[in-house]
Amino acid sequence: MFQFKITALLAVLVCTLGCTDREIYVKDPVVQCYTNDDCNHSVCVLGQCLPGECTKDADCLPQAPTCMTSNVSLLRPIGTCGDDYLCAYEVVEEECEYGCNFDTGTCINDPCEGVSCHTPPNPCFGSQGWCENGGCVYPPRNDLQCDDGNPCTQNDTCSEGVCIGQQQECPHAKPDACSDENSLRTFEPGTGLCNPNSGLCDYQYQDSACEVGCGLVDVAELDGGVQDAENAPLEDGGIPSEVLPEELGPNAQCLPDLCIDVDCDDGNPCTEDVCDPITGTCSNGELNDQSACLTGADQCGEGRCIQGECVSFDNRSCVRPGRCSQGTCSSGECRATPGLVCQAEVDRDICDDMDVPGHCAATGECVPDVPPPSQCEGVACNGICLQCTIFNVVPITYCWEF
Repeated sequence: MFQFKITALLAVLVCTLGCTDREIYVKDPVVQCYTNDDCNHSVCVLGQCLPGECTKDADCLPQAPTCMTSNVSLLRPIGTCGDDYLCAYEVVEEECEYGCNFDTGTCINDPCEGVSCHTPPNPCFGSQGWCENGGCVYPPRNDLQCDDGNPCTQNDTCSEGVCIGQQQECPHAKPDACSDENSLRTFEPGTGLCNPNSGLCDYQYQDSACEVGCGLVDVAELDGGVQDAENAPLEDGGIPSEVLPEELGPNAQCLPDLCIDVDCDDGNPCTEDVCDPITGTCSNGELNDQSACLTGADQCGEGRCIQGECVSFDNRSCVRPGRCSQGTCSSGECRATPGLVCQAEVDRDICDDMDVPGHCAATGECVPDVPPPSQCEGVACNGICLQCTIFNVVPITYCWEF
């Protein structure tokens, strides 16, 4: 017992010389701890683990700041270890002019610190601005001309920092146009919308087919002329009065057929007779396709078109008038076959004719094979003998003496 007291006294003496605050370390069989690290969620006091978090003021480290409100930060920089071995802190409230950061618990710095405002968002603001809550504020420049970048607006001006223009209207339809050589495109009034890509008015339209073709015609040539076109109601496709006549230009329309009542037949079966409906003029192109044709002749009229002419079939048999009736087609004519036997007609006297044997010549004439009988045969006449046979029986002779 005496020895325990000596030991305790020595411990107190040692602690007085080397220990701070209330940390006491003893060596005894019943000792539970020597430092706070030997205790779980408690402190080591005289070798025993007691509930608490400190044994000296140095154990009470400053705690991180927290936000009391959105504009107040709580600071606990100084802590003291109490008799209950718990840290007690002196709380300091700090007003936050720019708000408290709930993630860090500290006051937010001035968001405008280091911010310069010399770059306005667009020309409708002044070039020199100021910072508010970290953002730049620029004075607006009203009634200043500007460009909003939209080709469908006009007279653009600044208004409270915004470039505003008047929307372009499309009250009048565009004039008719030829969508291709055979189609007329008609634009509908009152359907115009400005195209933001081009700045031009787009209208709904209808395409109609043109039988002859689509072309441009001078407004002055239209029925009624320019004056009527100007006075026509706009909803009916009229022309606005502010458009000058010289600006109207040609107007697209379906062209009329000028070939009505025009006869282009030249009477040649081997020409292609065509009328141009735009000009009303005829053209007669030569055919050279050997197509079948008729020349107009009864028997030798069939042929083929060659270089614009109807060339008849040659060497065809045909019948021609006269005593040499048998013939052959040549160049569209029925020509007699020479050498054939025929009956030639000769004058027997001034009153009567007679037939004698003959042969056909190439000209189609039947040439007699024997000479015709002489008149007044067997009659002595010193002059011109004239004879006439009555009823082919009774001859009457008259001698005209020299």
